[in-house]
Amino acid sequence: MAIWDALLFNKDTNFNSQDFNWWFKHYALAPNGDIFIITCWVLWKAHNHKVFNGNDWVNWVCLSHIYSLHSDVVVHLSNDATQKPIRPVKWMPPLDDIIKVNVDGSSLSNPGRSGFGGLIRNNNGDWLLDFSGFCGITSCFAVKLYAIFHDFRIAYDTGHKNIILESDSRITLDLIMSDVQSHHPHAPLISQIVQLQHQDLIVYFQHTLRQGNQCADWLVKNGASSSDALKFWIFCPPQVHHSLLDDALGVARLRL
Repeated sequence: MAIWDALLFNKDTNFNSQDFNWWFKHYALAPNGDIFIITCWVLWKAHNHKVFNGNDWVNWVCLSHIYSLHSDVVVHLSNDATQKPIRPVKWMPPLDDIIKVNVDGSSLSNPGRSGFGGLIRNNNGDWLLDFSGFCGITSCFAVKLYAIFHDFRIAYDTGHKNIILESDSRITLDLIMSDVQSHHPHAPLISQIVQLQHQDLIVYFQHTLRQGNQCADWLVKNGASSSDALKFWIFCPPQVHHSLLDDALGVARLRL
C-alpha cells in the first residue's frame, strides 16, 4: 500500500475495488497504465524475492526499480531505434522516516584543487542541511570518498540513523561495499567510512545519474574554490534553490 500511495494511485476512490478483473483492466488501460503495469510486475518480483530468498525489498528499493524500468520503457517507446536514447532522470524522495543525502566531489585537473559537497533532505524533498569543503590537491576518486565520509559523520552527529546515500559514482559505491585490500591507496579512508557506517546507522547506497545529483553540483564547486575544510550552511544557498524546487516537484532532466 505504501508503494501505491507514493505513486498516488490510492487517491482514486475506485482503486480499492474488489473486482480484480475490472481493477486490472481499468488501470492498465488508463493514461498512466504503463507505470501501473510496471508496479504490478515489480511488486510481484518483490513477493518472489521474499518467498525464495527470505528477505524483503524495502519500499524505496521497489520504487527505484519502478522508476528505472518506467524511464527505460518511455525511452524505448518514444525514440527512434537509430537515435541515441534520451533518458529522463528524476530525483526520487525517500519514504517514511528515512532521510536522503546526495553527495558529490570534483577535482580540477584530476589531480588538482578538490572540493566536495552534499545536502540532506526528507521525504517531502525539504532541505534540512547543506555541507561543502575543500580537501586539498587530490584526485576525483579520492574527493568522492571524502564526500561520503563527511556525510556519514554528519548524519551520525546530527542524530539521523536511517539514510539513503546517493552518489553518481557507481565505482565509489561499489568499492565501499566490497572487501578492500589493505594495500589499496585509499584503504585508510574507506576503513573510516565503513567504521562510521556500522555505528548505529542503517545505510542504503543508491546510484544516480549526474542529472539526478544537480543540487550537490554548486556545493562541490563552492568547496573547491573555498579554503574551508568543512562548512555547514545554516540556510539553503540561493544558488541551489532552483534545483531543489525542481527535485521536490519531480521535474525530469534529460540525459542525452
